Amino acid sequence: MHETVSSPAPTHAEVQTDQAETDAARTDAAQGGTAQDGGVRADKPGRADAARRAALRMRDGLASLPRVDAGRLFASRRAGQRPPADVTQTAGVLLAALPVGALQAYMVWSVLDSGVPDRFLAPMWTLVVGAAVVGAALAGAAVPVRRAVPAPWWAARVLSGVALLGAAAALRLAAQMADTPLMLAGFLSAMLAITANIALWSTQVRRWCGAGS
Repeated sequence: MHETVSSPAPTHAEVQTDQAETDAARTDAAQGGTAQDGGVRADKPGRADAARRAALRMRDGLASLPRVDAGRLFASRRAGQRPPADVTQTAGVLLAALPVGALQAYMVWSVLDSGVPDRFLAPMWTLVVGAAVVGAALAGAAVPVRRAVPAPWWAARVLSGVALLGAAAALRLAAQMADTPLMLAGFLSAMLAITANIALWSTQVRRWCGAGS
């Protein structure tokens, strides 16, 4: 037979010590949770204040931006003044864009009318419409540029760049199609677009239209 050895029962003092340690641990845990909750509650108002301050700074920054008066963009800055010779010549170049653009559009259309492969149809029709529209728009900007109206002057500078791209496309197409008249029209359009770009970016025209004043 095996003898069973039983452990002695805990004394009353040991039981009280264990209970005291357990109560102390619970008290520390409760105090830690309370401190953490208090930190979260204290942090929330701080974040709200920071977000509010950021929104106010953004609003003040937007309010400090300069406001653009749309009416001034379409109003003459030199009313009653005689334009310089460079400005008058620039207006003449812009007026010449109408017949040159019409000539380029007609030459491309004549090549289309004679029959071309399908892969050329889309770019050629784009050239026809683009040359006519850009030429008319440049001619329409001639008088406003002469009167120092800022918005048409900016538009003319963009359109002259588009006209130069269209002339280059026409020259490339003429080389692919081996069409001499279209090449001549593209060369004339390119010369006019280059001249218009130089004139519109000249110092005298920029000063007249308000960039230098």
